[in-house]
Amino acid sequence: MRSLTQLQAKLDTLSHAQYILFSKQMGYVNFEKFDKHIKLLKSINSLTEYFTNTTYDLVYDSKGFLFSLFDTLHLSKENLKYDIEEYEKLDAEIKEIQKSYIYIQTHFKRKSEPIIALAALEHKRRLQLDSNALASKPLLEQLDIIQKQIATHYNQTDNGQIELWGKIDTYILNFKNLVFVFSKDAKLQNFNLIKKPNESLAVILF
Repeated sequence: MRSLTQLQAKLDTLSHAQYILFSKQMGYVNFEKFDKHIKLLKSINSLTEYFTNTTYDLVYDSKGFLFSLFDTLHLSKENLKYDIEEYEKLDAEIKEIQKSYIYIQTHFKRKSEPIIALAALEHKRRLQLDSNALASKPLLEQLDIIQKQIATHYNQTDNGQIELWGKIDTYILNFKNLVFVFSKDAKLQNFNLIKKPNESLAVILF
């Protein structure tokens, strides 16, 4: 991120007295709050780390602090605006992926199992996705990562058996607006589009 490199280079040239002056110019009565931002900004490798580790400090939120700091230091905000837009796109995609999951289909038929036991073991037939590993990658690459996750899961089971639910039949991936069906050996078998309101249909070929 060019804006972070630009900012860190500038911060390295400032004296402690200048930091105190700039903190007051930005409206901080408590220098420690300002200094906490500065120390973090000097130590990180990406703005993602900054946004992840900061919150509203009663003076600025994370984004507001950066814009105010760039103004105070007379730095161009062109790169900063671009980097924040890219971060927000990535963050939105991560949050969308976090809603996705893999449902493990088995041949389970309820007999006398109590509801509380079924609820307690429901997590055994759901797999969460690694949103950070999947974000910002093309769909085919994302599916390759997910296939490896499915294969790993199956290999870690007792010959394809899941506690209470029985033998695995298929893995059903609910991913964004698509449903993919994988065999127990992680081969893609089928997919369907979940059409959202006012959303045009799309065709994806494999």
